[in-house]
Amino acid sequence: NLSLARAMEKFTKTEKVTSADGRSATMISTHMFDNQPITKFFILSLMGSNLLFLQGFALICMFVYFLPYIVTIPILTLYALHIFFSGAEHTGSLEIPVYRRLLFGFAVYEYFNGKMIIEDDIRVEPDRPYIFGIHPHAIFGFGQVPFMCSHPSNPFYARFPSLCGKVHGTGASVVYTIPFVREMFLLAGHICVARKTLERFLKKRHSLTIIIGGEAEVMAAQNGKDAVVIEGRKGFVRLALRYGAGMVPTYLYHNVDTFYIGTQGPFAGALKWLQRNFKVSIPITWGLWGSPIPLPAPLVMVIGKPIEVPQPAVIGGEVDEALVDEYHAKYVAELQSLFERHKLNAGYDASRTLEILPAPEARHKSSKSKAE
Repeated sequence: NLSLARAMEKFTKTEKVTSADGRSATMISTHMFDNQPITKFFILSLMGSNLLFLQGFALICMFVYFLPYIVTIPILTLYALHIFFSGAEHTGSLEIPVYRRLLFGFAVYEYFNGKMIIEDDIRVEPDRPYIFGIHPHAIFGFGQVPFMCSHPSNPFYARFPSLCGKVHGTGASVVYTIPFVREMFLLAGHICVARKTLERFLKKRHSLTIIIGGEAEVMAAQNGKDAVVIEGRKGFVRLALRYGAGMVPTYLYHNVDTFYIGTQGPFAGALKWLQRNFKVSIPITWGLWGSPIPLPAPLVMVIGKPIEVPQPAVIGGEVDEALVDEYHAKYVAELQSLFERHKLNAGYDASRTLEILPAPEARHKSSKSKAE
């Protein structure tokens, strides 16, 4: 504990800040890779750039090129079978605690000079699960990164040690079919965002991070504009009510500015059609000097106060839709309040606002009901 305290003192900087409505909070940043810029940049290029989705395929191509087919075909066949039939993204069976304790996530966040704001009056119950809503997705869901590393020196887990190793990131099922990407996430305890999978972990009283806006929020992202796709997205609220999980809104300021985003052009309509019909997001983006490396935007993440929900009479039982609507409204209101409270601390202009967007499925239902 003494060595950990010394490490925290050496590599962590804390600053007291005040929210717009007078709440006391602590702004925290880490500096573990300040003297290792090349290492930091290398880790970022592997884990936090658009190169991430190409590395696995590049390794496979090299494997095929340098080794005889009698070796590559059986191995790649076994790997493909493992991808599609292991079910690791639903069980968490590939999670390795030692891997989760590695400091890769710090390198990624420190590239952005990332900071975290936690209000001083926030408390969590040790034996209760929580659903952390991550906003916005933007091009990369960098908001999940602070939860991935379970090393005790992580400022989040230093503040809430009862959650260390019990928070699981989530992702769409397609993520777990991409070579290398799936292993990177699965080893860090990530799971599929499928409802039954989330329920399995909530039953174990584990917590989750969910990017509520999903692929729709990727396609809605625009530089300099803060918008979240949450209107009509109520599945996470039902889960929270069914399993008595507190709901915690979070917001990552400047995440929409980590890449240049091309929202118009001849392919914009086709890309949105792909997202709407096949849940595949392929935004047009480019980063530093036109490369796949993200821009060093000054990321600031703020953790909101848990919205406590009533404990269900039966764990996993059905819930009243009126109650779902009530707590969804509470969550949206707290997210908006959280954004407003700390936007000045994050370096935003006072005039900048958060826009609430309807989910595509909500628009579809609305248009269908009007037609009827």
